[in-house]
Amino acid sequence: MKLVDVPVWECGNGHQEVEIPKAEQLHGLLVNALISKPAALAGPEIRFLRKELGMSGRAFARQLGMTAEHLSRLETGRRTVSPTTSLLVRLAVAWELTRRRRIEFPSELRPFVSDLEAASDGGAHQVQYRGDMPREQPWMSLSA
Repeated sequence: MKLVDVPVWECGNGHQEVEIPKAEQLHGLLVNALISKPAALAGPEIRFLRKELGMSGRAFARQLGMTAEHLSRLETGRRTVSPTTSLLVRLAVAWELTRRRRIEFPSELRPFVSDLEAASDGGAHQVQYRGDMPREQPWMSLSA
């Protein structure tokens, strides 16, 4: 992704500041791009997603079923993020955003949840998809 046509302010000493209009929308686009990317997430990407949820490292680690120390090692790059952990993070973030924003769960992640549902006992962990949920914000849109 590349920012184009954004205002740049320059001081008399040559210092430049970039103004990012609609920064909240840009963050949403970045979250959507990270959730949808085919490769495993990098540590700083996990940290970005966690902070976008407004969660502490301890709370997010608890949600993922790992220690805060392990999450910290992943976020700082001291531990490699496995494809499985990457998927778990993306599922957790997507699930939380779906719950908070009342939007439809991303279709590209549905096959993974379907596999989990098939393996579960069919009890309280079952996920239901509603086609009538409001589409306030698409998961990813590269158009303006």
